[in-house]
Amino acid sequence: MIKENLRVIDQAKSLVRHVVHEGDIVVDATCGNGNDTLFLSRLTGPRGLVFAVDLDEEAVEVTKAFAGRIPQLRATVLNHREIGELLEDEGIEDDVKAFMFNLGYRPGTTHELKTSARDTVLALQGAVAHLAPGGLITVCLYPHSPEEINAVLNFSEELSGEYSAFLIKRINRKDPPELLVITREEA
Repeated sequence: MIKENLRVIDQAKSLVRHVVHEGDIVVDATCGNGNDTLFLSRLTGPRGLVFAVDLDEEAVEVTKAFAGRIPQLRATVLNHREIGELLEDEGIEDDVKAFMFNLGYRPGTTHELKTSARDTVLALQGAVAHLAPGGLITVCLYPHSPEEINAVLNFSEELSGEYSAFLIKRINRKDPPELLVITREEA
């Protein structure tokens, strides 16, 4: 029997758990309320590096406050930056073991400020460019943004070579959340 919850975020965490180890570099690409940032920091430990990014300035502040109360959390929280640019500024090549995207809007807020198709594809381009061999990208897709889902899936379908893309979804529900997983082969 499956012990873990079948929500897409729980499935994403389950996959990330198998790839990320202490000392790794990871990115929470949509830090929201800081929960995925905390999860990633626990996996990477005090020797790891966690970047937490969000387009919502309030989400960045919430994550900073959350991170400030958790001594083992090492996060660099930046706002309104493309992920590829951020990593290049930090001198990080293809060293990132995992990226986590949880698209849409921050839980507990109005739905006015949310991720967009254009920004998400730009962020995914940066993520793919900096993904370590053997690393993965998880993208939780929700049905309230069909344009964004289509853009993300179109981008993923065009990946080739050492990258593979997988889509996980419930087939017995109408418009279920979906989990996109992009992997890069080991070197």
